[in-house]
Amino acid sequence: MRAGGFRDELFLKLLGASALGPQALTTLIEAQRQTYLSELGGLARQRRAHADEPLVAVLIDAAIAHTKADLGLLDSAAQHLGPRAAAQGGAGRR
Repeated sequence: MRAGGFRDELFLKLLGASALGPQALTTLIEAQRQTYLSELGGLARQRRAHADEPLVAVLIDAAIAHTKADLGLLDSAAQHLGPRAAAQGGAGRR
């Protein structure tokens, strides 16, 4: 267990966007997804460029794993927060 807990900027953004409604949530998720996919491309290039440097390669592998986990979090957010955002958006229009 992490002694400092978990504080994640992405989670805070998702929380705020879900409170604004489904369009804001979808916009955020898609923008973040494109950012992460771009980052993965850059990290893959860096990984190839530093294949002969074990410590750097491990660091890059960790960044790749973290970015892939963030992509998974976006999928989870769409699944779990999407209905919540739609319900809140509908309540705000009454």
